Amino acid sequence: MSDHYPAEIRIGGPIPQIILTKLIRVIVDEAVSLDGYGGPDVTEEGLWQAFRQGAIVALYADQARFGQFDSLEAFLVKHRLHFDRCSEAFCEYNAEIVSYRGGEEAIALPADQSGHVMLRWEEVVGILDDNSLNDRARLDAIRGLVARPGTEPLSPIRFI
Repeated sequence: MSDHYPAEIRIGGPIPQIILTKLIRVIVDEAVSLDGYGGPDVTEEGLWQAFRQGAIVALYADQARFGQFDSLEAFLVKHRLHFDRCSEAFCEYNAEIVSYRGGEEAIALPADQSGHVMLRWEEVVGILDDNSLNDRARLDAIRGLVARPGTEPLSPIRFI
């Protein structure tokens, strides 16, 4: 039996108009809400309206399987549509932030319950203690931990 717990997914960036109808159907099948946790299931009409606004579309699920949106995330990656997903911690599962910006795969980072990315202190101390690095290289390495490529902020929806 799988565990189900709250998760949010936000969709933004460039979206080809030709796939919007398919995207909306996939979202409706996920049984998510546009109105936050505990909200009513989204409708096709509500999604059309949300996408037409041209902002980032945020979707919520109280009971996402392992805090993920399996078929929706697969569709988004297949069509290279940008998204961020944040799942809450549950039992032995840590909270997680997943970012996808059209590359080969999504980037998953551990997070706290507030949705902030967490770093392993061993990584930071390892960089600080590395005597082969000068100060500039240390800063660049730490910046690489916090601002990993593919995790830049999600941009509003733009139809192409």
